[in-house]
Amino acid sequence: MPEDVDTQAPLQRMDTPKFLTQTRFDHFDLPEELLKGLTEAGFVHCSPIQAQTLPVSTAGRDVAGQAQTGTGKTAAFLVTAISRLLSMPDRKPGIPSALMVAPTRELALQIYEEALLIGKYTGLTAAQIVGGVDYGKQADILRRGVDMVICTPGRILDYMKQGIFKPDGIRILVIDTKPTGCWTWALKRICAFYCESSPLTKSASPCSFPPPCPTGSWNSPTST
Repeated sequence: MPEDVDTQAPLQRMDTPKFLTQTRFDHFDLPEELLKGLTEAGFVHCSPIQAQTLPVSTAGRDVAGQAQTGTGKTAAFLVTAISRLLSMPDRKPGIPSALMVAPTRELALQIYEEALLIGKYTGLTAAQIVGGVDYGKQADILRRGVDMVICTPGRILDYMKQGIFKPDGIRILVIDTKPTGCWTWALKRICAFYCESSPLTKSASPCSFPPPCPTGSWNSPTST
């Protein structure tokens, strides 16, 4: 997976979960290029949350999952997102089709690094859009176009308000934490932008939280 950020970080995935199931990733109908990246990154057997959610999420249905940190939630929603994007015949490369929202820069970086690992052979592009990084450079990345946007809520909201990031092409929305406090407010705003602009939700009622628009939510009370 090509990188599209202004700084390069070492790609290191989290330790393999200690308790794996007998379900293998190649048991699912996943694209070969995705399976190649998974195998190379050391993903062979699924963790419990992966084994439970992938049959549902890869079929295109919404999923809410909860598990402790380090049990494989990130890979579960990345496998789903990448698989779904590769299977969309009408998807236009470079038009953001997946939006993944994390509460912190550190968690967004973890998701981004894992996306590069398992999506290495897919040809999909990903960008990490977070605060504390040059505003203009990140805006240029969005203008050039990427397939997946991995972000924190404050920065992506700024780009939405300015029209730099347009969510009308988003087909997959991932919320990677348990929403509380200001985080809940930010998600409401992101969801409102999404529901107002997405062709999938033109007939939907105004967005509330939890949103009526298509959402994959991966709640973790122990996320940092």
